[in-house]
Amino acid sequence: MNKMTLMLTLAAIAHEANRHYCQSIGDTSQPSWDAAPDWQKESAIAGIEGALAGNTPEQQHESWMAEKAKMGTVYAPVKDMDATPPQHPCMVPYAELPAEQQRKDHLYSAVVKAAFGALTSDLNKPLPEIKPEPRPASAPKHPFEYQPPTIEQVNQIEEVRGALKAAYETLMTLPSSRERSLAITKLEEASMWANKGIVFH
Repeated sequence: MNKMTLMLTLAAIAHEANRHYCQSIGDTSQPSWDAAPDWQKESAIAGIEGALAGNTPEQQHESWMAEKAKMGTVYAPVKDMDATPPQHPCMVPYAELPAEQQRKDHLYSAVVKAAFGALTSDLNKPLPEIKPEPRPASAPKHPFEYQPPTIEQVNQIEEVRGALKAAYETLMTLPSSRERSLAITKLEEASMWANKGIVFH
């Protein structure tokens, strides 16, 4: 597999993983890889190069924001890439993103690295066993460091997400308005703080 084919394959895999994750959190605006416009595919390839270069999820987000800024994209609580100028709720510093959006950047990097390893590894050699490093119970929880949730906490997060998703779906039945957009933003904030409260306590 030559380099260009490899990059396109990685971009397609990461794009589809990202699209399905977005659907799971209520964002159905992402087209399939085959239907994606050229600018989106070029942006995906740039993301692949960054992930393979060792960019952190935060650096990946900064690169994504820089790419969107070149297109004239501005912050807005509701995504509308067809607006003039294009509007996106993730045009904020990484630390201000809701937890589910930060998780998207972690997922993207993880998928790229896993796919790269699978596509370039020697199939005659067994894959190395990866064991997560246990976090000591006494380890301090820094507010700006990723804290991997336990299985019990993941279940709690899913319960909260289910409740907030139901509220979101109810809000989406209301007429489009600034007030509805603000209510949705507050739900996103509630999701972020609830997830952080679960993991940090």
